[in-house]
Parts: sequence; structure tokens; C-alpha cells
Amino acid sequence: MSTTLFVQPPSSSHRHWSLFQKVLQSMSFMNNKIFRRHLREFYPLLTKLVCCDQMDVRGALGDLFQAQLKALLP
Repeated sequence: MSTTLFVQPPSSSHRHWSLFQKVLQSMSFMNNKIFRRHLREFYPLLTKLVCCDQMDVRGALGDLFQAQLKALLP
């Protein structure tokens, strides 16, 4: 007797948050000068993600803040 396993594809919202996570991870390795040049545009968007309920996104955001914003602190 064979058993068939049906796997439901991830919802679009899951893919949506996964994309955010990948972008944030990439921004962690972005050239610091380029990041600083665009910080005025990035900052409002990044601060909205602080309240995100997706732990993977918040973890990637924390890594980004640690990598990029630490250099801006005295």
C-alpha cells in the first residue's frame, strides 16, 4: 500500500516575509558607505519592521542593525 503525502505550498504571505528576511540579510553585508548614503530612505521602513510578528524577519533586522548601525554610534 502506498501513501501519498500532500504538501501545501507556502502561502503568499510566507513568501512575502521570506523575501523581507532575505533582503535584510543582504543589506547586512552591503557596503557601509552605500548603506549610510541611503539610510534616510531605509530608516523609516526598517523601524516599522521592529514590530513585525515574524521572528525570522526580526532576527534578520537585528543582525542588520548590529552590522550597519553599530558603526554610526559613538
